Amino acid sequence: MAKKPSTEKRQPWECDFLHVELDAAQKKAVQTWDPSGDVSILCLENHMLAGCKLTVVHDTRNDCRICSLTTAKVEGGERQLCISARGPDLVAAVRVLAYKIEKILDGDLSSAREVAEARSQWG
Repeated sequence: MAKKPSTEKRQPWECDFLHVELDAAQKKAVQTWDPSGDVSILCLENHMLAGCKLTVVHDTRNDCRICSLTTAKVEGGERQLCISARGPDLVAAVRVLAYKIEKILDGDLSSAREVAEARSQWG
């Protein structure tokens, strides 16, 4: 018996993983952006004060750090958004994450939602 095509919509409790890649020029720019780290810390601090969760983990497989920011869960609201960045150490991962948020998304994670809607998993 053939499977019926899925017509189920995604559930509200699911999280949209935002796919924000840096091109070659951005990868070069992020290396010199915010050398003191003040802008990066302020960016992430402000998002945490707004209810976001900041997570940092060591990725053993790729020998790097992964820094992720997940928006607050809102009862009856839109799905949460999560954006991640990698770096060879904690400082670099934090800087890349803040760069993506500040420079690419102009401080607004929801501006990448169209990409998230088109993807159902990490990309």
